[in-house]
Amino acid sequence: MKRCIYCGRENDSHSKYCKYCGEALNVNVFDDDPTNDDQKRQDNQHIHCPKCDSTNIYMMTREGSDFNESNACCGLLLFGPLGLLCGLSGKKESITFRKCGQCGHEF
Repeated sequence: MKRCIYCGRENDSHSKYCKYCGEALNVNVFDDDPTNDDQKRQDNQHIHCPKCDSTNIYMMTREGSDFNESNACCGLLLFGPLGLLCGLSGKKESITFRKCGQCGHEF
């Protein structure tokens, strides 16, 4: 059985289009086989460091502000030295990465 990703209804396994909504079934079809889900989950648990092959991996998040030099320059011209703080008015950046607990390699 193929499940349509648009309407969620089940169709015959040989169907190319959903008989309920008419959308194509060959794109991102849901697989109802639970053994595939278990296999995918196990594959994701075997992440290893590309440098030392360790499986001691941590997810890290680094946050910081994006200093904008042009905003700081305009602020300096308009408000004097305190206008340099206008450069901090940018968006906050958040970067998520993996870090090896054994060698410290970030990837």
